[in-house]
Amino acid sequence: MVALVIITGLSVIASIFVTAYFAHTRFSPEKPWMDSLNRPEVIVIGQLLAYVLILMLMYMLARNYSDDRVFESIRWNWPPNWTLYLIGGVGLAIVLVPLGNVLPMPKNVPIDEFFRTARDAYVLSLFGILFAPIFEELFFRGFLYPVVESWLHKIFHSPGRIAWGRNFLLFLAAWGYAVQRMPVRLQLYVVRGLAVAILILLLVGVIDQEIRLLNRVIVPATCVVFWGFVGHILRGHALFEATLVPLLLASALTIVLWRRPSPRGLSAFTLVTAIGITALAFASIHATQLKYSWGPVLIIFLVGIALTTVRALKKSLSATILMHMAYNGTIFISTYIATDGFRHMEKFNQ
Repeated sequence: MVALVIITGLSVIASIFVTAYFAHTRFSPEKPWMDSLNRPEVIVIGQLLAYVLILMLMYMLARNYSDDRVFESIRWNWPPNWTLYLIGGVGLAIVLVPLGNVLPMPKNVPIDEFFRTARDAYVLSLFGILFAPIFEELFFRGFLYPVVESWLHKIFHSPGRIAWGRNFLLFLAAWGYAVQRMPVRLQLYVVRGLAVAILILLLVGVIDQEIRLLNRVIVPATCVVFWGFVGHILRGHALFEATLVPLLLASALTIVLWRRPSPRGLSAFTLVTAIGITALAFASIHATQLKYSWGPVLIIFLVGIALTTVRALKKSLSATILMHMAYNGTIFISTYIATDGFRHMEKFNQ
């Protein structure tokens, strides 16, 4: 799963650069190349290209590493009452979107750049309703959630692993502040050096799958790299808010150590924690689009909680895709109506 995450990130970056290069050479060779890289349609097309490639990779992984059929292995399970999930997605938008009027919301966020013109708004709307939900649900609810749930099940049923996990989370909390105390240039050297080491470990694991130690090292090492980037990017109160996440998780693990729940209680705790981690990962990929502002990121996190809960309880990935499409569709249709058919985009930020 770690390899899939890294490959996905690299694929998105590479696809956007390739698309920008093609757009530059084909349509605007007289302008600076970076201008093409910042065009919304280039970013959307690049992401779409990467999504197609990763979907093909996920299909091959599900086919080769599972004894079940692909659709069975990802728990596709088309619901007979599928219209209820479309209604649920609309209801989710109606309930959560008004929170933007209560929570602190930044005036300008990077995603606003996709709503400067009607053409950009149409492109993003089609992408956000038809394509993004399929990829994101397959990635987060189809692949990540079951891996996280299985991993947590093994941890929570072993007191030694619980103690190790608690101590590691406390280390991460301190690690973020340690990185921030370093000189900026040293921060980059340390974090990038660790990232290169992770890629080497992944390469070694692909070449020699008999080295079981890598399975124990790769996940915590990746977490160290990720939290190193958090410590490098965030400052002051923002880093404090982010650090509350590992601290709260460490506190929860401490409670589990002190008062061992029943097997049924452990299963429920595993389920709830897996839902929370998956929703947190889902929100984190949207954080850059929202300027790392906790108000809109919290709304995305709550959307992730709702979608992952449906996936966990109903064992249906297609149900969450329908909800996700309906949720995004409600937002884009509301924007379409509020801006008079995308003709008055100045109303978007009013």
